[in-house]
Amino acid sequence: MNGRDNKQNNNYYFQNDFFKSLNLVSFVEKRYKSKNFEEALAILQRGLEGITIASFMELSVYFDIIASILWKIGEKENAYKFWKKSYETDKTNRRSELSLRLLFDNEDKRNYYQELFIRLKFNEYFSNKKLLSLFGANEKFVLDYLTNFWENNIGANTLEKYDELELVDYFIKLKVFKS
Repeated sequence: MNGRDNKQNNNYYFQNDFFKSLNLVSFVEKRYKSKNFEEALAILQRGLEGITIASFMELSVYFDIIASILWKIGEKENAYKFWKKSYETDKTNRRSELSLRLLFDNEDKRNYYQELFIRLKFNEYFSNKKLLSLFGANEKFVLDYLTNFWENNIGANTLEKYDELELVDYFIKLKVFKS
């Protein structure tokens, strides 16, 4: 990693005063995952001054990262603005689209959450050869099983506390199938 901490004055120095965009993303992501959101935002702010953003796609990723951090520190209105900017900059940015849809589209979040859960677990089932050999490839059976699992185990949970990445991680980590 090109960055190193200076614990004495809480500054971050980057070797050669320049580092690649990918290194900045990974350095900020590390702070984000350890829930040091303000620190991640400060690193991102300083780091963006030292790099050249080469494409709209890359710019969209940075808007998305900023929005995620702002969301975590309670700046929901500003997070919305950055996610919207991210999506407008690159319409193929699924993370921004997902964030806008999950966190700000109040039409019917529960159905979207259920759809996301079923898609993830449906893919998990059909990519597991052991499960397929035990229970077969009956799509209707799997869909019914997942729908029942949702209604019995997840439907009453409050999922609004999760951001888009945490929700996907939560669904992925859920043990739904016993092989």
